[in-house]
Amino acid sequence: MFGNIAHDIQKVHNFESLVDFLRDSLNWPIPDEGLEFEEITYDWSAEALELDANTQARIISCRQLQLYNLKFDLSAVSHRSNTESRSERVLTTRQKLLAAEQGIANAVNKLHEIGMDAETIASKIGMDLASVTKILKVDTESYQGQLFDYSSSEAQQPWGIFFIQFNDDVELDACRTLLRRVLRGLVDRRGRSVSLPFWRHDRLLFICTTMNFQSIGFACFSGRQSRPIVDDYIPLNYFQLDS
Repeated sequence: MFGNIAHDIQKVHNFESLVDFLRDSLNWPIPDEGLEFEEITYDWSAEALELDANTQARIISCRQLQLYNLKFDLSAVSHRSNTESRSERVLTTRQKLLAAEQGIANAVNKLHEIGMDAETIASKIGMDLASVTKILKVDTESYQGQLFDYSSSEAQQPWGIFFIQFNDDVELDACRTLLRRVLRGLVDRRGRSVSLPFWRHDRLLFICTTMNFQSIGFACFSGRQSRPIVDDYIPLNYFQLDS
């Protein structure tokens, strides 16, 4: 089976054929409806990733694949210790705050549903009237849709899958520093825009290519969040899903 994957990857010569490879050889659930690459991916700008000028000069594009429910078991190639694995199950501060915000909003809306007005709700739960009024003006479904369900298990946390295209003069074996700079723009950290989604560092998959597609590699980070490391490029069979 791995021989077929190694043979199929040789046919990749652009993003469209790379998507075909992911769908047909690795069994990823990508629609086969003649969609353009730009229709199934989202472009992340250098500004959103906060890339410096040197990094921008070496990275052509960073696009996110719009698949959100894929799960990969990389335990056989992970170098994380058991202690690190346990510590990484702890929710980040921002995740706790978002979960708390959702709980408060739910409480406000439930009190409103039983007939309480905004002023009574504010007095009852110790919030200022302006905050309660703002929550009540937000459509419940829209509000909840902005928040991830952090009560779900760690295994259900979605992966962020990104296509990173480098200049042809970039050696993929030597691009760890560049990937770390991209990673910094995708994980939760102080000073980052709260309007952008974020992932845990070991829930990001980077599909790296050069412009001429002569080099292709799948890379992930492991280790502590404060000092993530890039594992060696991972054999593609680890990303093959059951058909």
